[in-house]
Amino acid sequence: MSYLDKLRARLAEVREELRALAEVDAEHLTEEQETRFSELETILEETHDVREDATRGLLAEIEREEHREDVRSRADEVAERGGRATEGPNDGVVRRVNTGQRRDPFDVSDLRFDTPGSELRARAESAVESAVGDLEDGHRERAIELLRRSDDVRGTLAKRILATGSPAYRSAFQKVAAGHGNLLSSDEQAALVRAASLTDSAGGYAIPFTLDPTIIMTNDGAANPFRQVSRIESIVTDTWNGVSSAGVTGGYAAEASEVGDDAPTLAQPSVAVERWDVFVPFSFEVGQDWANLEGDVRMMVAEKRDEFDLAAFTTGSGSDEPTGIITALDGTASEVAPATAETFAVADVYAVEAALPPKYRRTAEQAQWMAALGTAQTIRQFDSSGGADLWERIGAGTPARLLGYPFRENSEMDAAGDIDDTATADNFILILGDWRNYLIVDRVGMNMELVPHLFATANNRPSGQRGFLAWGRTGAGSLNDNAFRVLSIPTEA
Repeated sequence: MSYLDKLRARLAEVREELRALAEVDAEHLTEEQETRFSELETILEETHDVREDATRGLLAEIEREEHREDVRSRADEVAERGGRATEGPNDGVVRRVNTGQRRDPFDVSDLRFDTPGSELRARAESAVESAVGDLEDGHRERAIELLRRSDDVRGTLAKRILATGSPAYRSAFQKVAAGHGNLLSSDEQAALVRAASLTDSAGGYAIPFTLDPTIIMTNDGAANPFRQVSRIESIVTDTWNGVSSAGVTGGYAAEASEVGDDAPTLAQPSVAVERWDVFVPFSFEVGQDWANLEGDVRMMVAEKRDEFDLAAFTTGSGSDEPTGIITALDGTASEVAPATAETFAVADVYAVEAALPPKYRRTAEQAQWMAALGTAQTIRQFDSSGGADLWERIGAGTPARLLGYPFRENSEMDAAGDIDDTATADNFILILGDWRNYLIVDRVGMNMELVPHLFATANNRPSGQRGFLAWGRTGAGSLNDNAFRVLSIPTEA
């Protein structure tokens, strides 16, 4: 007996037992029977509630399986009749049925305009799971995690996955990328039309979700320390809005005294996403070999994003780009001055640690350092005899620790060795903080435009190349400046 048959049998038993108890005169029910009657009613009520959610409902799954069995039955009849057409259930539409095939998650022909987001997410999860050869396990887990977020009630991400992950759309995207848009089949043209509504402006194509770093990116950006330590959110809107608070107040009080108003003060931080773009040129010959090009696009885009993300997350102005952590802390109480003007000394390292509030350095894994490699080398030279005990060396693959806190290299920060006391400059060389208070927001969905011909600058004739213009939107900013301390060493000429 299959699992489905067991479920049906169990539901039948519950209904039969409830029917038998209902026939007994209520006055003659024993206490045990009354309890059992209530339990059975609860089971049926819960089953009815589950029916409302087609993605998780037991009865909904049974109904879907019954429908599939009905389709298989009709398919068998078609096969017996030599492959003739059969009518669909009560709709009068003649269609052909493929014997024994499960429903394609990318087949959206039966979806209505009011299809709930839960149904869309269920199909999209099935689509992600089926992409075994195209995605690594970590990428699939990331995509499913995003799908299950409760804030995407409209199923925006699910629609994108279903529209851009189908074989028809991927083959259409391949042909368009190779400059063969005139060779699209009717199915491929329909797939492009469905996906066209996903872009915010006309003229671009939504990149297949298996190549989209805003969906499947996990820790691929290993060169970017911010994505390893910061809080990362993915949204389907233009702005992330949150709530923050310094916490409730309170304290000891005398016996029978009136309590105070300990309500916290709430703030509403927001982070807007800004556009980024990457241009990837490729030759006609490379375009013909799509297998290699498809595998390289994501890598090239992700690597380039790492470069400009690192710069933006460090010193971004917040105008048409993310707000960098240095920009956020500059001129605030989070700045720590050196013990000696225009000089970086060992005492400054300890001063930064001491300045960070205990709640943000409670554990060694909560607070982490960030600085340029040149600053790390300068600090190592402070400890020439081992007496200062600044650094800990752990096993291979484990980040070095400074005063017990993990150290992350950031090549965009000022290096201590480059401080010039003969020039006027601000030098922000060392940060310690709880990086959960620095937020990176990715708007899900990367779009791509194809530039069919690139022209040589010498004589303005085609160069035998095409180009991908990929773009997306990302924002970032500090949610709580007090969770960080930065060592600032200003110099004057």
